[in-house]
Amino acid sequence: GNNGSFVMGTADVNLYAVWSVTPAPVISALKIATGGTYVLTPSPSVSCTILSAGSGLKSITLSGDVASLSSATVSINGTPLAGVLSGLTFTLSASTTETGSFQLTGVNLSTGDGLKTVYVSMTDSSGHTSTALSSSVTLDTAPPSVTAPSGPLYAKSGGSFTVSGNVSDSSGLASVSVSFPFADPLSVPAAVSGTSYTGTMSLQGGLSEGSYTYTVHATDNALRGTDASGSLHIDDTPPVINIVLVDGQTYSTSGGTADLIQGSTYTLSVSCGDSGGSGVDGVSFDNGVTYQVGTDLSINPVGSTTYHLYVKDKAGNIGPAGGFQITIVGNP
Repeated sequence: GNNGSFVMGTADVNLYAVWSVTPAPVISALKIATGGTYVLTPSPSVSCTILSAGSGLKSITLSGDVASLSSATVSINGTPLAGVLSGLTFTLSASTTETGSFQLTGVNLSTGDGLKTVYVSMTDSSGHTSTALSSSVTLDTAPPSVTAPSGPLYAKSGGSFTVSGNVSDSSGLASVSVSFPFADPLSVPAAVSGTSYTGTMSLQGGLSEGSYTYTVHATDNALRGTDASGSLHIDDTPPVINIVLVDGQTYSTSGGTADLIQGSTYTLSVSCGDSGGSGVDGVSFDNGVTYQVGTDLSINPVGSTTYHLYVKDKAGNIGPAGGFQITIVGNP
């Protein structure tokens, strides 16, 4: 107005509501058991790191290759927390804002060995759910299967022996080895091809004759191990040729001569033995060049032929020293 006064108009007042939104829980570094590639039990623990509990951690949910939760326990930084289990969700009796190391036990993985993937998510008291974390392991509840020969093996002291058998494992084999307390070296790796293995060991000298035990050890990729054992018989005694029979005539001393009719067929038959040893493995009629399983040789004598006969046992011993000689003469 004219009197210098002024009138203040009514100003609109705008009110703004400020909403504070608490982010969802944040978790990291999910591990099944110790975090390795394999687990040996179908009920491993699950652990992770809680970086943020949101408005207060309220529940934990698992999914993936999890069959059930049984007698589950939850702890944060080593302190157990009470709660109620429903299916694959564990709900805390009271929410917590504590962060740090989280562990859940009582997890039962799905049936059967093989690759398992587990997912974990956490929900706070406001209903916000974390991003689900996943971790995968291979469940291996069975050790490898390995066999050793059922019968004894044979070798000479200072010689060698070879072990062959079957081996298998669902998670894959890491190694197969053969060991013997009097070998050099004491253990050797075996070669594996499919479900078969073969390993050869060199023996120390001076071993007494008799039976010993060797061991085959198989380790799978989960580091489970299985042993199989077998018998090794040390035999240093050569076999002998007792008699040689030609056309009904017996020759018990090396150096004999058999006079036969030229043009006819005869059988040269060897009687040999290896008493108390590893057993006869073959007879040679050609000066030890080749050995055959049978002890008979069909001959057609022409002129004079001297045969040098040897016998070999299963340990590799050959006798007699110098061979058993017999001369066959084919007379017209």
